[in-house]
Amino acid sequence: MPADSDVVGALLSLVRIQTTYGLSVSDLASGRIGGHAAVPPLSEQTVFDVAVMCVGNGRPDVALQWLDHINRTSAACSTIPPPALYQAFARAFAQVIALNTITYEDFTICARVK
Repeated sequence: MPADSDVVGALLSLVRIQTTYGLSVSDLASGRIGGHAAVPPLSEQTVFDVAVMCVGNGRPDVALQWLDHINRTSAACSTIPPPALYQAFARAFAQVIALNTITYEDFTICARVK
C-alpha cells in the first residue's frame, strides 16, 4: 500500500504535468490527455483530494481550478459535502489573496461558487 507521501507525490506530479503542458482540469478529470482517453476518469473525491493537496502545498491558484471543476460539474448528490467544498474554496482564495497573486480568473472562479 502506498504511503501518504507517495500519494501526495503522485498528485503533485499530476499538477506539475498540468501546469507544464497547460492541460485543463476538465480533460485530466475525464482521463483525457492530448485529446485521447489515457486513463479512467478521476472520481469526484480524487479531484477534491488534488485540490486540497494543492492548497496544502502552496498552489492555491491550481486548487481553485480543481475546486471550480467540482463546483461546475457536480450533481445535487455530490459526494463532497458542501461545507467541505466551501472550506476548501475559502482556504485557497485566502492563500491567493495572502500571496498577492489574485487574478481575474481566480476572482471569477470564486464568484461561481454555488
